[in-house]
Amino acid sequence: MTMQYLVILCDGMADFPLEELGGKTVMQAAEKPNLDSLALKSRMGLLETFPEGMPTGSTTANLSILGYDPVECFGGRKTEGRGFFEAASLGLQLEKVETAFRCNLMNVKGGKINSHSAGNISSKEAKEIIEFLDKTLGSEKARF
Repeated sequence: MTMQYLVILCDGMADFPLEELGGKTVMQAAEKPNLDSLALKSRMGLLETFPEGMPTGSTTANLSILGYDPVECFGGRKTEGRGFFEAASLGLQLEKVETAFRCNLMNVKGGKINSHSAGNISSKEAKEIIEFLDKTLGSEKARF
């Protein structure tokens, strides 16, 4: 019989206790019957997910949890961020001295962010905007 596992990683749910919640975090104070029920039937614990010398952050932690060696995956880079993986997904090979940043195109309306994904524009439209940014703001040292 093969063992099957479901890993639910609630990344980004950590928080600080708030005075207005009686010293509880938002998650401690929230009504979450489905998560509570699942937790009662689950095996949980603490796990050190950051190899020595690696940055603390989602990318490093998620790689470790899924069984990958973040040091190997980052190719020896002491960097954190999804830009590295987004570049790799586009087939870009980064030199050790290069850093990839990712960006979101957003909509702003009335001085507030209306959409973190520019209203879900198409890849074609996004590509046109990125090409315009590269042409306008890019240089030999910085490319969009």
